Amino acid sequence: MLREIDESKNDGTYLKQLARIMKHTVLILDDFGLEEFSVSSSMALLELLEDRHRRKPTIIISQLPIPHSFA
Repeated sequence: MLREIDESKNDGTYLKQLARIMKHTVLILDDFGLEEFSVSSSMALLELLEDRHRRKPTIIISQLPIPHSFA
């Protein structure tokens, strides 16, 4: 999803892409945080979560390895 959002910034469909995601009743982000985010992806995710805050549910699921969980 974040790759699609990044690509949409380049082709001019960024706002349309965010609106498409906002239409979903529930957003589930699975395997969250397993890879590093680019600055652009981080900002897009923050904007998306801010837009959804107190409007629609967002579920974030992560399976970080045990050594990383306690760091």
